[in-house]
Amino acid sequence: MSNIHDTQSVIDSPAQSTNEMKSMVNQYLDLHDDELEIKNQYETLVNNYYDLATKFYEFGWGRSFHFAPSKRGESFKDSLLRHQRFLGDKLSLSPGLM
Repeated sequence: MSNIHDTQSVIDSPAQSTNEMKSMVNQYLDLHDDELEIKNQYETLVNNYYDLATKFYEFGWGRSFHFAPSKRGESFKDSLLRHQRFLGDKLSLSPGLM
């Protein structure tokens, strides 16, 4: 059973070290130092922002970017699983479609 707060969801593989994450954050922050640089590196700025945001969301919520109402006493993971099954039923999804 996998942990929904598995740190591997933040660091995609062992090769992507903490130093690489720090480098990505620093590169993103450095782009804010100079208005001309922001314009020249806008694509990099936007891509780094969304890459970092995605990693933080995955760390906090696992691989599910949706939320689910939870029933009293239900764990976060169980509420997500129940809601995913509900959505699958509503969409008439069956095994093997994805």
